[in-house]
Amino acid sequence: MNKTVSSLLLAGALLLGSVAPVVANAATGDDTGKTGQTENTITFTKPDGTNVDPADPNNPGTKDPNGGNGGVDTPDPTKTGDLTFLYVSPNMDFGSHVSATSVTSSNKPTVTTADLGTTKTNANLLTEVQDTRGTNAGWTVNVTADQMKDTAGDVLKGATLQLDASNATITNSAVSDTSTGYNKGDQNLPAGIVGSDGTISTDTATHTIYSAQAGSGMLVTAFQLAPENITLGSIPANVKAGTYTGNLNWTLTDTPGA
Repeated sequence: MNKTVSSLLLAGALLLGSVAPVVANAATGDDTGKTGQTENTITFTKPDGTNVDPADPNNPGTKDPNGGNGGVDTPDPTKTGDLTFLYVSPNMDFGSHVSATSVTSSNKPTVTTADLGTTKTNANLLTEVQDTRGTNAGWTVNVTADQMKDTAGDVLKGATLQLDASNATITNSAVSDTSTGYNKGDQNLPAGIVGSDGTISTDTATHTIYSAQAGSGMLVTAFQLAPENITLGSIPANVKAGTYTGNLNWTLTDTPGA
């Protein structure tokens, strides 16, 4: 009997010994195993910058149904890359005038028509910017005008080329409502796009004509200015007879708009 009691007492002691540490651990407030983490990942790759076909400027998300080239016989090999001009109107003709008379502001240019397919043409002064860098860093388009000279190098003195850029229409294919343009009296620009708010006189000075702020300007942005908003003026009477030419110089930089 004593041996049995002793065995039971010993067994009880062992049992109590095994329970006691569990009670002690619970009392410390140990939260091990009560937290966890789930990592979520998403990846975006930059757009394809190899498609250099100009877009329909009235709907920049739609590519030229005629295969591109913007009215040029062959694609311009310089218009490639992730930040580039897709199209720049190649020519404006202000017509023929008698040299003994002054040229008035009513004389508007004929802009070389952009061929946007068999059923789509565009006679506006047109530039298109493609931004497929994937950085959304913004960009700026500046413009200057050379002095107009004849073949002998004589300058068309006093002439200034004025672009009433506040009447331009600017669309961007990354904006859902690409029909919303930037027009005088209706300052609804695509998000992050900045347009000139007045007349730009391209008198060899550099002017910013439109730009994309940081965080905007991806894909294709089209700028259009109708001929009635373009003036070659300040030309005196008694101009020497001849044909005068000068370039309108567009520059695209990776500087974001202000």
